[in-house]
Amino acid sequence: MPLIFHQNMRVYGGGSAARNAVFTNAFTAINAVTGANYWVAGFTEITNPNAPLRAQLSGLAQVLDGGLTGFVVIEAGTSALGLREYIGLAWDPTYVTVQHVGQVLWNSFNRRWVAFDRVPPAPNATVRMPAGQGLGADTRGLAYIGALVGGAPYLFGFMHNVFTLGDRSNAFGNLSTIADNARIAAGGAYTAAEVILGGDFNVQPPAQNRRRPRGLPLYARAALVGGVPVPTTNTNPYDFWMVSDHLLPANRAQVYPQSRVPLGSDHAAVALRR
Repeated sequence: MPLIFHQNMRVYGGGSAARNAVFTNAFTAINAVTGANYWVAGFTEITNPNAPLRAQLSGLAQVLDGGLTGFVVIEAGTSALGLREYIGLAWDPTYVTVQHVGQVLWNSFNRRWVAFDRVPPAPNATVRMPAGQGLGADTRGLAYIGALVGGAPYLFGFMHNVFTLGDRSNAFGNLSTIADNARIAAGGAYTAAEVILGGDFNVQPPAQNRRRPRGLPLYARAALVGGVPVPTTNTNPYDFWMVSDHLLPANRAQVYPQSRVPLGSDHAAVALRR
């Protein structure tokens, strides 16, 4: 079964040889457990979109799975320190045909989540926030790709939710609206695309049932032991999945702690078997 992957990279800029080596070792160890069978991988808490970062992060994705050669960095918000935040997305073009890239951003003036959809940029490019979309302190949105997999439309998205400052519930509580706005912006067959969202949501995963009674139904998928979500930080299960397919078994979510090590991340990696 194919996998989708998420790793919070903990303020990763790509310039530290020591950190790059730690992540290389961690992703090599994860690959040894899961095998190289990934459709898409998302990397959150990225601090810059520059060419050296893109090359380094794309290379790390290919340590996880050598087929993850498609790559883009998408600007998705600002941190509590006023620093821009980016999300890296990698995919295997053998199975995943990307037709859309974009982000869904919070418009504080109109108080709504706005989707900005584009055709895929050049390989290993950066997708910036549109002009005038200053999100304000510690506000972050969704970065996504719309892709055909075996002819079926999918929306794969990733988020690093706010934590210290800002309103954690705004983004997570509106994931149904955020995902649906992205599907509508992509248009065509994507208005009914299957949705798979991963990330460091900085909230406890809801029960494994429907997220909202109205709008696009989303279901939590977190790794469980004895019915209790597995922590992805030292104490909390903040990294998990929200999916539109309620038939996807709950036991498809897994936690991989190999990357939660000194100089690596303070979050374990998570994967979802589709």
